[in-house]
Amino acid sequence: MVSPGGICKCCNPFTCLFLVLILATACRAQDGSSVAAFDAGLQNLHSVMGPAKPANLHCLLQSVFWLEFMSVSRYFALLVGFALVAVSFNLLKRKRRARAMSYGRVSLLRRMHLIEIHDQPWFPSILRDYVTDALQLIFDVGSVYKPIVGRLRKALEVTEANRVLDLCSGAGGPWLCRVFEQERCLPINILLTDRYPNARAFEQARMASRSNIHFHPESVSATEIPIELCGFRTLFTSFHHFRPHEARTILQDAVDRQQGIGIFEVPRRHVLTMIFVFLIPAADLVLTPFIRPFRWSRLIWTYLIPIIPIVLWFDGIVSCIRIYSPRELWELTDGLPANGFRWNIGEETGGFLPLPVTYLIGYPNSTATKENITSTRSEEVAAEFLLSDRLAEADICSR
Repeated sequence: MVSPGGICKCCNPFTCLFLVLILATACRAQDGSSVAAFDAGLQNLHSVMGPAKPANLHCLLQSVFWLEFMSVSRYFALLVGFALVAVSFNLLKRKRRARAMSYGRVSLLRRMHLIEIHDQPWFPSILRDYVTDALQLIFDVGSVYKPIVGRLRKALEVTEANRVLDLCSGAGGPWLCRVFEQERCLPINILLTDRYPNARAFEQARMASRSNIHFHPESVSATEIPIELCGFRTLFTSFHHFRPHEARTILQDAVDRQQGIGIFEVPRRHVLTMIFVFLIPAADLVLTPFIRPFRWSRLIWTYLIPIIPIVLWFDGIVSCIRIYSPRELWELTDGLPANGFRWNIGEETGGFLPLPVTYLIGYPNSTATKENITSTRSEEVAAEFLLSDRLAEADICSR
């Protein structure tokens, strides 16, 4: 039978079309001339496509031929041939998609900037806080940001940041997650900001962090950051809220002020992610009693009048549609005056849930240069120690 490796080697649809033509020739031939027709077709294929292809195709062609030869209906054998053509087109499509992985995964759904309910000014603030509280707990339980913790820690080390300016913080961001504490991603000072500050959740985060986390009580827009607020900027699952020109403004401001920036997005324009979005309301129903502080009104708006689960589901679907793919993030950075800025863009997997996290990390090249100089100097020092040790050993031997 055909091995998976054989199928993968001949994923050219034109090759499989030749296969079907040869099979059809063999099926038309009489019993005594089937083998001759098979050999003749194989030789023709050899002359057209070169000596390498028939070797890869031989197991495919022979297996389909034997279906007809072993008293199986020749029409069924021909159907198998056409099925192989369909498989080859699918494999070719995957190969083309893999070529585009340098820019991230390819999405078939075009980005549309629809509205999210909890992001609207008319949405009641108490319900907005309940929505962000529920979303924060779901993300914490699922450890959705685990794949990017290492990259964030490295970026903070490279930039030597002792302060993080967290934008669009929602209910406090992922800074208190166990995985962040284990990877020591908690810098000296974290400042939470939001356009609609959830002061109660921010205060709770400050107390839980032993004053490592602070918050700005006033409204802060990520597109108009006050000059006095500085530090390595982070946006967790919030960058998709901004239109392309606003997103470019955020990136350009980081470049102009020479501040590092990290953007991390969980939603994607992908079927698997949207399936998980349909599970978010169920997760909210299960986890709501564990959200602290306990509020009877939270239970009312979750169970009796299920506004919160509905908003979570609707906004989750819209977030998947609004998300920027890695390719689109590259396009956003390509039009920026770089001013010596380095960008890292891609996707990371490896969390509890099989959901890749899209990331964009940027920082000044001077920081990267400093890192390279430091590592080079360390190597030089190590070489000097090694040389001195060898000289000392040679001196001892001479004595």
